Amino acid sequence: MEGCIGVPYGTSYWQVGDSREQNGCFKMALAKAKREIVDKKENSGLVGTIEKTDIVGLVGCAWNQSFAWVASNQKAVAQRGWGPLS
Repeated sequence: MEGCIGVPYGTSYWQVGDSREQNGCFKMALAKAKREIVDKKENSGLVGTIEKTDIVGLVGCAWNQSFAWVASNQKAVAQRGWGPLS
């Protein structure tokens, strides 16, 4: 018999930066950052591939253009009905 010990995470209740809008922005920003790094490498005469060492910079760039936006986080909080007194 299999079982599950613990409680459900309920992440949809406490994750602020997880709206469809932010996910979409992240995907678009990541694709753009990938294209830019491949172009830079190819223009420098290197092989235009994404390496493991490129990932942190790519995610950081895309993160700043999506999940790090204060306005979209405030909108997500408001849509969930959270307020300073709730």
